Amino acid sequence: MIDTKAYDVTDDGVPVTLKPREYALLLALARGAGHAFTREKLLELAWPLDAAIKTDDRTVDVLIRRLRIKLGSSASRIETINSVGYRLSKR
Repeated sequence: MIDTKAYDVTDDGVPVTLKPREYALLLALARGAGHAFTREKLLELAWPLDAAIKTDDRTVDVLIRRLRIKLGSSASRIETINSVGYRLSKR
C-alpha cells in the first residue's frame, strides 16, 4: 500500500522505510502496474531531472534489489522481464 499524501508505504500493515529514490521507483512502477518498463524508462519516470544527467541504468537494478528486500511479502510483485526491465504485477 502506497499513501502518496503521507509518503508512507506499508506491506500487510507493516511500515516500510524507503529512501527517496526507492520510493520514487516504487511509485513509478505502481502507477504503471501491469506494464513492463525498460530501465531507461524507469529512470526517466522516477527521476526526470536526473534523466538528462545519464544515470547508469544499473542503478535501477540495485534499487529493485533493495526494494525486494524491504517489501517482504510484496516483493514478488516486482517482476523481472528478461531483456526488457521490470514491471509491478497487478493484484
